Amino acid sequence: MLYISDEELLKMIYEDAGAVDLTAEYLSLDGTVLGEVNFFTREDVVCAGVKTAGRMCELMGANIVFEAKESLHVKAGETLLRVQGKGVNLLRVYKVAQSVLEYSCAVSTCTSKMVNIARKVCPDVEIVTTRKHIVGAKKISLNAVISGGGLPHRLGLYDSILIFPQYTVFKDDMALVHKHYKEKKVSIEAESLEQALEYVKNVDIIQFDKLTPEALKEAIKVLKKANQNVLIAVAGGINMNNIETYAKTQPDIIVTSAPYFVKPADVGAKMSRV
Repeated sequence: MLYISDEELLKMIYEDAGAVDLTAEYLSLDGTVLGEVNFFTREDVVCAGVKTAGRMCELMGANIVFEAKESLHVKAGETLLRVQGKGVNLLRVYKVAQSVLEYSCAVSTCTSKMVNIARKVCPDVEIVTTRKHIVGAKKISLNAVISGGGLPHRLGLYDSILIFPQYTVFKDDMALVHKHYKEKKVSIEAESLEQALEYVKNVDIIQFDKLTPEALKEAIKVLKKANQNVLIAVAGGINMNNIETYAKTQPDIIVTSAPYFVKPADVGAKMSRV
């Protein structure tokens, strides 16, 4: 899992909680009364975001009573997380924690389904997700992807070399590829097989964007013959509906943004006194 600091989590909490819960103040709630929140799923999901949601509750003084394991396949009606603490504190945090669970479980479930579909026809393929996540939700998104059996394509600009066509606009001499950062693998996005053949012996990974499955299958055959060690990645509009078709072309890597934008999972939060 990616580490999310308490400072980051508190920022998420107080974005919603603010300085005061006006409803609690209006009702003059007794701050000493203890309560419990049971977070449960109303649909089958792959569990994700539980540790993040649980830590949020702990930061508001709650104790974790039960915590489902990340990556666990959970049936509808089962508990994901149960916490106890002062009722007024639970009221400040439960909605944010619930949102984390709803989004995370949806992303991990979608990722898991895509991984399973692809690996039935291409057992060694890796399913990786792009950096086109919802802005501000990188760590939560990527943790959910990992829980679903996928991997991050890139954490950001800072961790890998991927030469998009946008970069070549400002570069005259592509012969310099691989002369710097020799400990890093170099990836380049090609717009056609012809372009890919220009790079195939000088890079580690060739990525195609929005290539048809038919064209991709032919490109993989030609490029592997030219350099058996080159890895082929495919990206561009790959989702639950077409991932099997692309996986049948036998790429090494399938790149997708689809899990980030699925409908949130249906997670309930039942509050009670203890």
